[in-house]
Amino acid sequence: YFDIDPAVLNSSNKQTEIAHMRFIAYYLLHKHYSLTHTQIAALYNKDHATIAHGIDRVHELNLLGEASDIVIHYLSV
Repeated sequence: YFDIDPAVLNSSNKQTEIAHMRFIAYYLLHKHYSLTHTQIAALYNKDHATIAHGIDRVHELNLLGEASDIVIHYLSV
């Protein structure tokens, strides 16, 4: 759906679109797979505070918006 290379999510690229996709990945891993901030941080080689910030940004910027229903649908298939 988002048409993004998974390797880009692990990069240090700070381009807004990529950063937002990374934040959404953090959010989904936390919310739908019940991973802790520390567990997600280990996957992305980040600090747990970075993960918390990214998840907060998903809410602040409403990054899922209309896509949330689509994302939730694909997670439940």
